[in-house]
Amino acid sequence: MKHSNIGIRTMTGFQYRYNKSIFFRAVYEISLYSFTNSRSVDGFSVINKGNRSLIGAFVDIGSNTVIGDRIEIGGFTGFGLLWLTSPFTEVQGSVASINTRSETKAYETYRLGGFASYRVNKKFALYIELQHFNALRRSHVFDSKLGGTNIALGFRTNLSNQKR
Repeated sequence: MKHSNIGIRTMTGFQYRYNKSIFFRAVYEISLYSFTNSRSVDGFSVINKGNRSLIGAFVDIGSNTVIGDRIEIGGFTGFGLLWLTSPFTEVQGSVASINTRSETKAYETYRLGGFASYRVNKKFALYIELQHFNALRRSHVFDSKLGGTNIALGFRTNLSNQKR
């Protein structure tokens, strides 16, 4: 199966520093992206295209190290809840049979990631994050999985007057 997606992710929340290198954070994320995946079923090509929105609430624990004045690297692990809304179009076979569906599901999510940032000034930093997550849908047993590895490029702001 081939799978690709591209989108935008925003995250907001608060962070508590236990000491200089350990932090706890609670975050709320919204991700919007377009996806395409294709597979072969009984010799026919099946292509799914659509848009997804993911809304998540997570609690993380992490560690970081500041290198010099401007560079920070670290990692985190956490858990949370993730809601997926996905309207999509499915094209099947050489004679295009087109189905349009929409689904909304809730998942328990476990994640592990790493990040690096470059501080431009006191309030603004360029940011890169690599994250792997597993999401398990709960009905009486865990019956469906959503997960993967993603990379996020962006910026981070510090709205408090807290020193690093």
